[in-house]
Amino acid sequence: MILWTALPLLGSACQSIEHFSIDYRVPAEVSFPSSFRRVGVVNNMSDVGSDSSQVVRSADGEQRIFFVGKGALAAEALAQTLARANHFDEVIICDSVLRMHDSIPRTQGLTAEEVTVLTQELGADFLIAVENIHILTRRKVTHFPDVALYEGTVDALVSPTVRIYAPGRKVAMATLHPVDSIYWDSTSPTLAAAMERLLSDQEVQKQASDFAGEMVVQSLLPYWKSAPRSFYIGNGVAMRDAAVCVHEADWDKAVELWKQSYRSKKPKTRMQAAFNIALGYEMQDSIGTALEWARKAQNLAKQIDKVDEKRSKEMKLDIQTLPNFIKTSAYVSELEQRATLLPLLQMQTKGVSE
Repeated sequence: MILWTALPLLGSACQSIEHFSIDYRVPAEVSFPSSFRRVGVVNNMSDVGSDSSQVVRSADGEQRIFFVGKGALAAEALAQTLARANHFDEVIICDSVLRMHDSIPRTQGLTAEEVTVLTQELGADFLIAVENIHILTRRKVTHFPDVALYEGTVDALVSPTVRIYAPGRKVAMATLHPVDSIYWDSTSPTLAAAMERLLSDQEVQKQASDFAGEMVVQSLLPYWKSAPRSFYIGNGVAMRDAAVCVHEADWDKAVELWKQSYRSKKPKTRMQAAFNIALGYEMQDSIGTALEWARKAQNLAKQIDKVDEKRSKEMKLDIQTLPNFIKTSAYVSELEQRATLLPLLQMQTKGVSE
């Protein structure tokens, strides 16, 4: 399934292009056996040292603050996000504190014996353990004299370590180290107020830990990705009527009209129609057929932009000299990537409710 959002019409009257965005699903970094239906989420981090921070000076001399995140918060956020996704039959969080009696921070993963015991106690097929969270923060206040305001910002680079365990295995099935950022801001008429209204270090640590648990899910489950798309309006009646069909989300009718335009004797009209037809099939999740039409558009664009002739003359090839070939080739590349990932996505979503 693809979601799309129309954007304003751009371009000239004789060769208008309409841009919009789509959201489509891509496979996760990790694939689970179909028998893994009950997952236990575990906090494998010690609280030792989690209340302290460290000043880190970057190469440009800027000071940043380093924290270790709160494993319990991340594990809870991870479990809740997994549960909302409805991918597994059951998500169970281990609310016991595994590292309660640690005197030094935990550095190693779960042992095979711990995995066996925990899966049995939780009634889980496998475990996902939060094992570390690095948080690097920066505070900054910027003055905007034209509007007499100060803007305070706190940004955090968050990097959790999460491992996946299954009973009967001596080592973890997979180790994930995703990295993402999150930020907070506030405005005020005075410098002191702007700084005061920024989140405290403790609150940043808490919210960044929640974020760490949520962000991991993108590596564990198929997720939605946004991408720009466009189609040609053109001069012909069929192309203009097809644009109306697009706005009504009638992709079958739009493709039918674009195929009429494809019968034109004009190479440019045929190229634009083939490009649009590829989009129409992509919007209906027919990625293989979309790729076939995108390649037709690419071949026509190659002739229109005289790519081979320019290469033989050793001319500089760039977006200015090959506008049609560059555009169609970029779309071919995106569809090729989608086609490559599609079998994995289908395997990961088989039998899972949307």
